[in-house]
Amino acid sequence: MEQKLDPELQEEATEAAPPAETAAPEAAETPAEEVPAEPTYPEFIAALGKYYDDLSRLIRITKAKDETIAKLSKEVQAYREGFAMKLVKPLATELISLREDYRKTLREVDTYAKSAADVKKYCGYLVSDLEDQLANCGVTLKDDVFCIGGVSIWEKECRKQTSLFDLAEVAPAAEPDGTAWGTPTLSAVMARVEAGNAQLVALLTANEQADKNLLGYVNYAAALDDNYSDAFLLPLYRALATVQIAVREYSDALDGMLTEENRAEKYAGALQIALDGIDGILTQAGVTIVTDPSDNYDLATNRLVKAVPTDDPEKDKKVAFRYTDCYLYDGKVLYPCKVDVYRYTPKN
Repeated sequence: MEQKLDPELQEEATEAAPPAETAAPEAAETPAEEVPAEPTYPEFIAALGKYYDDLSRLIRITKAKDETIAKLSKEVQAYREGFAMKLVKPLATELISLREDYRKTLREVDTYAKSAADVKKYCGYLVSDLEDQLANCGVTLKDDVFCIGGVSIWEKECRKQTSLFDLAEVAPAAEPDGTAWGTPTLSAVMARVEAGNAQLVALLTANEQADKNLLGYVNYAAALDDNYSDAFLLPLYRALATVQIAVREYSDALDGMLTEENRAEKYAGALQIALDGIDGILTQAGVTIVTDPSDNYDLATNRLVKAVPTDDPEKDKKVAFRYTDCYLYDGKVLYPCKVDVYRYTPKN
């Protein structure tokens, strides 16, 4: 026979009974974290060997580059100091030779001006000398106009180099994280080696770019030689052409006024035009003409031609005769003064 519970007791039992537990969903399984395999000893040795190979290569390159930079620095300094001298010296030396020849001729003008015909001939030589000098500089006469490369020197513009070269920026290598050491495992050490190797590669790349920049600088210096030299020399060429034209016009005008009586005077006039013009060009080029030096023989500025015996002890080592002037450029002797010097010889 079925027993029935008191309704009140049944209600209390229902309240006291714990709620039925809901089954929790099963948690998804998390895959195990993959641990990178430790490098083998041969792999580590290979990485370390590459690191030290790059390091030794960088040291060699740096050492060679330091030596090159030091040498280049000296060469650049000498180049900067001697750039104008390099441009001026060939032209100045030729003009000095012409000037000294003309001075000698002027001192002995009567010897050369023996007749009006001789004067006319020698004046023609003056014109040819100056024209030849211009031709040596690449300035040629075309249809009575002096030209360089077919362009009149009066219209030619000085070329200029507009830019140097573009320097490629080399990104600095990232500083390796100090935690790269991590735990003292072979992997941590290898990570550090690889980080250091990346720095070496960046430095080697910077060296390669430095080489490219150096090549660009060399090319730029060559462009300076070609382009800026005419900015310096073109005014001198124009001045020399002006002298040549003046001597030529003077020589042409002699046809109606040269006589046997004034032949020496007229020839001296042509020589003086050439001398005055050359003096102006040398001064314009920065050459100093020392015309009145000391009577004492100076090893730095004089060149001995011959010794002249003298029994006067006070004349010993004094200049007996000066053949030429002395020419200086930037305080340095470009052309020494040729002299005879007295040498004391006691009487027997």
